[in-house]
Amino acid sequence: MRPWYSATSGTIYSPSYPLHYGTNKDCKWRIIAPYGQKVLIYFTFVQLEYISDCVFDSVQIFDGSSDSYFNKLLMKACGDRLPLPVYSSDQYIYMRFKSDGSNQGEGFTAHYKALNDSSGG
Repeated sequence: MRPWYSATSGTIYSPSYPLHYGTNKDCKWRIIAPYGQKVLIYFTFVQLEYISDCVFDSVQIFDGSSDSYFNKLLMKACGDRLPLPVYSSDQYIYMRFKSDGSNQGEGFTAHYKALNDSSGG
């Protein structure tokens, strides 16, 4: 998997989508919008192992270029409920998918788009 994307729009799939994503995955994507723009990420499909605090399998989105504690966690999802769309505060957004050793789902489909601002312009 490519660790970064610099296109103005695209789609990210979990490993092996639409087949089950497998055990012990740790996938990371860094999306970089053109300077002065922000990144929108929204999901059209999510089916991950569910537990209330998403400790087993999850997809997370961070505002920034990594998942360090300096960058705000914008969203963490598991189960099959579609999360709300998220926007970065600048040109970087970071996405991480992790799975444990059991109970895999079909995964996710996420779309990203560079925007002039969070209003969609």
